[in-house]
Amino acid sequence: MILVVAGGYKNDVAAIEHCLTTIHHDYHIDLLIDGGEKYGVDEVARQFARDRGIPNTSFFSLTRTGRKSWLLRNLRMMAEKPNMVVSFDRYDKSAQHIVWMARERQIPVRYYECS
Repeated sequence: MILVVAGGYKNDVAAIEHCLTTIHHDYHIDLLIDGGEKYGVDEVARQFARDRGIPNTSFFSLTRTGRKSWLLRNLRMMAEKPNMVVSFDRYDKSAQHIVWMARERQIPVRYYECS
């Protein structure tokens, strides 16, 4: 299964790891895709993948594309044709965009709350 992780700057490592562990146990993650941020959910997800030997792809925002770089990054992430999206932040604009694109493509979305 290919999983896209979205969620902004949440940093509750234990909660994020618990959610990813549950998903990995239930669905077996073959590829974990994150937004490439240096902190927050993306950082925790990358470490989770590394610790378990799960291939990981990070899509960094390209600063030269300006203020809408996160839109292009999200489109690139969704072009990988994920089987599921997990969001840890219902209010983060980029995470909301990923969720919207997933729903448009009828890709399952899971929400997890963490601080």
